[in-house]
Formats: sequence, structure tokens, C-alpha cells
Amino acid sequence: RTDPDRVPLARDAVVATDKTGVPIRRLTRDDFQVFEDNVEMEISHFFVSDPELAQNDPVAYQENLPENFRQNLYLALYFDDSNIDFERRMSVLQHLRGFLEQPLPQNVQALLVRFDGSIHVEQGFTDETTKLVPAVERVMAEPAVTMGDDGDAILRRMQTVAASPQHVLYSPSLGGPVTQPQYEPVDLQAAESSAFLPQIRAYAQNQKVRNGASLNALEGFIGRMQAIRGRKVVLWVGDLEMRAGENMFRTWQELFPDLARRQPIDPMMESMQYDMSRDLRELVDRANSNRISFYTLSSLAGSAPSSAAMNQRILETSGRPGQQGERDIRSQDDALMVMSDLSGGRMLSDNAKLGEQLARVAEELETFYSLAYTPPSPGDGKQHSIK
Repeated sequence: RTDPDRVPLARDAVVATDKTGVPIRRLTRDDFQVFEDNVEMEISHFFVSDPELAQNDPVAYQENLPENFRQNLYLALYFDDSNIDFERRMSVLQHLRGFLEQPLPQNVQALLVRFDGSIHVEQGFTDETTKLVPAVERVMAEPAVTMGDDGDAILRRMQTVAASPQHVLYSPSLGGPVTQPQYEPVDLQAAESSAFLPQIRAYAQNQKVRNGASLNALEGFIGRMQAIRGRKVVLWVGDLEMRAGENMFRTWQELFPDLARRQPIDPMMESMQYDMSRDLRELVDRANSNRISFYTLSSLAGSAPSSAAMNQRILETSGRPGQQGERDIRSQDDALMVMSDLSGGRMLSDNAKLGEQLARVAEELETFYSLAYTPPSPGDGKQHSIK
């Protein structure tokens, strides 16, 4: 978004990496093309921020430094405690504490925020890790917000019903099940399985409300960061579903296929009522206009099986459901991918190498290319797409 009160120059900080996320160095102006609204722009200003070059050839680095250039780097560590698995939360906090026990890169300041229904700034922006580490430990000592086990309970009951006999013989006169073959069979499974749909809808609606509260709080937080001048990154840690309850509906269809085929409305289409795509896009647009990139943490560890494999394993193990958080991995990672990719960040993996990935994020904060051009319609107050 161009601002009529500012100099009509659009500037972007670009991080170029290889497939493994390692920054690519020594690119030149000719290696880049910039498009606004699909029209190529002429790059009028180009600058490389590279701590390795600054250390190896400080004279050349200073000669290429733009006049009055000072790049402040801000890393906001945002924990959504209202919407995260407890075990994953503790694992991430331990990795984060280990990362912060090392000195932060030059010009980088970090902040720690916790959301549990209200936003708590555990530690304001600082480059002193001696203040940040105790803040992380305080968050670790906080009691976990109870998310409830409604999803697990529904899943467990569905699997129990699916594993039970489909038909029993029923006698109106005796008022109960009997074994004589002359009585008519009654499909109790169909009756019980139909009752799950209202429960799933209620669960999905509650999750959508929870997701909406998380997004509203995050949007308010990045709005507060608008006044901060410099490059800003938000490392967001939480569980957020793109379509709340989607995998609950899918499980119902897989467990009760005959009944699902007789439904006048496809339950999977119902899950679109709880879709958060538009809300996420509005959040990303707000972040982009405030020069904020999201780095998110995948719900799927590098060694974990695929979502499809998890679904199959759950279906084959009647009465022993996996955690509902595991079943919603695909929907969660869809949401995290939108947040990170469209804001210029990326999604990290929640695994044993998380500490290394955090260190790489810090390196990316220092290593970037600054591109600028004169926009064709400065100050019009409209949103423009930059590629």
C-alpha cells in the first residue's frame, strides 16, 4: 500500500534461499525482476545486506551502503497458548530457550508475547538474552490453557459405534433386543451415527470461534507494531485450522459410508462453513502493509507419518483414536502455509532441529536484498500486488 504522506518509493526486503533454506549470497540487481500488478517495474535502488560481506570486506560494504541506512531488525516471538497442544508447546519453548542462550545477531531485538485470551508482553524488545531467557522460563511455568477433549471424545464414540454390530433384532412387545430370527432387524448404528453430525457441527463452530479470537488478537498485535520502523518478523506458535472440523467430517464419512451416501447434503461441504481463508488473507494483507513477515511452526514433525497414514491407522484401530490435533494436521498446516508464504516468511518444522532453524531465521534477518522502485500510482491508498 502506498502512503500519500511518504516519499513515493516502494521498497521491499527480499530473502533469497536455496531449497534447504540457506541464504543465497552475491546476487546482483540484474538477478531480480519486480512486478507491480503484473507490470514490470524498473529497480531504481538496490542494496545487499550481508553480514559475511561486512566482515570480510568492510570497506566495500560501507561504500555500497545507502546514505543514512540503518536496518533495525525486530523478532517477535508470539505464543498462542489458547490454541496449542501442551506437549508441543513445551518442546518449542525448550528449543527457544536454547536458541536464546546464544547471543542474538547484530541489530536484532526480540520480544516475547503470550496470548491466552488476553495478550501478555512477557518481555519487551531487547537484545539482552539475559532478559529473554527468564521470560521464556516464565511462560514455561504458566499453566496450560485447557482446550478440552471434545474432538477426541466424539472420535472415540464414532469408532466404538462403527465397530459394533450393525443390526440387532428388536421386539416391540418385549421392548428389547432378542435372538429369535422371526423378529425384524433394526439398524441401531444408523440411528447413533446420525446423531454425531450435530455434535461435529457444534465442535466445528466452537473451534471456529477459538480460531477467530486467535486471529483477531494477532491482527491487533501487528497493528501495534506498525509504528516500529525496520524489518519485522513474527514467529507465531499455535494450532490454527483452515477449516475447523474438516477432518471430523471426513472421519464420519469414512466410518459410516452407507449413511453418508444417503445424506441430502455432503457433510464435507458443510466444513466450508467454518473456512478461515478470507480471515487469514486479511491478516496477511495487514501484515504486508506493515512490513511484517510470519514464520510459522508446522504441526507435523519431520519424522511423523503423513496425515493420510494417520487417518488410516486410526480407522484400522477401532476404539483407540489418535489425538484430534494429529488428525487436523493437514488443515492446520494449510493455515500456517498461507500465513508464512504470502507474507514473505516460511514454515519451520517442529522437530529436533528446530534450534538450528531458529538460528537460520536470525541469519535471514541480517541477510537480505533491498529493492526499490517508483510506483506508477503513488499515494492512491489502494492495495497493489508486488511480485
